[in-house]
Amino acid sequence: MTWISPVVVIGVDAATWDVLDPLLAAGKLPNIARLINDGASGRIKSLIRYPSPALWTSISTGKLPEKHGVTDFYNATRHNIRCSTVFEILDQGRGDVGYFRWFATWPADKGAKFSVPSAVARTPETHPANLGFLNQLLQPSGARSYFIGGWQYLLHGARLKTLTRAITEIIYEIIVNPEQCDWHYRRRLIEAAIYGDVFNYLLREYKPQFAAILFFHADDLSHRYWKYREPQSFREVSEGEISKYGKVIEEAYIETDTAIGGILKSIPDDATVIVISDHGQQAGSSWEVPYRISHNLLRYLGFEDRVYMTNIGYSTSFRSQSGRDDRQALNELCVSLERVKLTQNGRSVFKIILDEPEDITAEVNFGPEIDINEIVTCAAGKYTILGDWVFSDGQLSGIHSEWGILIMKGPGIRRGYRFEDATILDMTPTILALRSIPIGEDMDGQVITEAISQDFLEEHPLQYIASYDAKDKEEQDITFSPRELEELEARLRNLGYLG
Repeated sequence: MTWISPVVVIGVDAATWDVLDPLLAAGKLPNIARLINDGASGRIKSLIRYPSPALWTSISTGKLPEKHGVTDFYNATRHNIRCSTVFEILDQGRGDVGYFRWFATWPADKGAKFSVPSAVARTPETHPANLGFLNQLLQPSGARSYFIGGWQYLLHGARLKTLTRAITEIIYEIIVNPEQCDWHYRRRLIEAAIYGDVFNYLLREYKPQFAAILFFHADDLSHRYWKYREPQSFREVSEGEISKYGKVIEEAYIETDTAIGGILKSIPDDATVIVISDHGQQAGSSWEVPYRISHNLLRYLGFEDRVYMTNIGYSTSFRSQSGRDDRQALNELCVSLERVKLTQNGRSVFKIILDEPEDITAEVNFGPEIDINEIVTCAAGKYTILGDWVFSDGQLSGIHSEWGILIMKGPGIRRGYRFEDATILDMTPTILALRSIPIGEDMDGQVITEAISQDFLEEHPLQYIASYDAKDKEEQDITFSPRELEELEARLRNLGYLG
């Protein structure tokens, strides 16, 4: 196989054209605009009911979660991926790849040039090991963690401008002691800047033929601050709050554009660059479904050691801790959920909205007309209040939408072309086509041929192979230690995926 130029994939969790287009029109995203003008772009359809780890693994395999095996935050490891990823197909064991905060890359790949697993990795190891300082940004020490790794940030490419922002934030928080809404978005923007700087350093230092980075700040901030961007969809958003936080999501996209500008300077001009999101984001009106299922529910019903749960918007996904072959726990949980009723009128508290072989999805069955202090019954003679099992999350205002973004620039890609209605499953087959590598017939995605120049397709006709997997990989049963599970759930709570 001949490598002409590197491929760099930039994941921007939750990026949507609804935010991008106005900022592009205003000239605020010059680097993204350059990629769009020099390449092909369009919207891509997500698999909306799945959480981010499942979606990003579908992006990197071209396969549905049922095939690749990663379905939530609890099994987002390399051991759980049942098929080949685009990283493995392109690299073919040479170790000429680099991963940075991509989901399902834990444990760190010691055969790669660099490997920094995502925020939900089970342990903090990285490769090389000296990149472990990056995990200090995830610790509860807050902005003071910028001090802990200060010299390491500088040694690994952080700009003085970025560190100045970090130090200014530390001083501000010490003096002012602001509320969470004031400091949360600034920390996320600073962290994104640090990650971008260090990734650029790694690109220059190791020069991998294939590299991928995932930025998560736009998703986090869209969940928390969307109501200030679109206050007409929510109740009780003050003019003062709009003035303070109305541009937070815009700032997140501008931070992403800055990081992309640094990446473009760190790679050859003829590199293939792909910017992609796993889904979009939209307003989740607080008028409709104010309650979400609390993690306390599993403990009260006796399933805490048998079932994992993840909140996705206003819905909650449940999966057996014993893996895909154990359906009994989910069957028993369905029965238990159906028994939970309001004592006043016998109305069911929960409704099952999706029942699949490997997971079930449920929602709270009513809106704000039911008081949080209503009495509920879960079995004969057992009562509690509704507020023990559900909660109203005032922080959640943005929820996932079906359409994300895809921007591609590089050899063989049409310039200034806008395509329509691709899917997140299409990235891997399209990358393989652009490298003249056969596409797996067992992949669920398709090559976005309309985004590829006709001359390239004539010179490099599409090739296919039955599969890159002689047989499905055996999914390893990787269990959590109590401490690992506690730490993971604390991070998920911070990200808004557990209540």
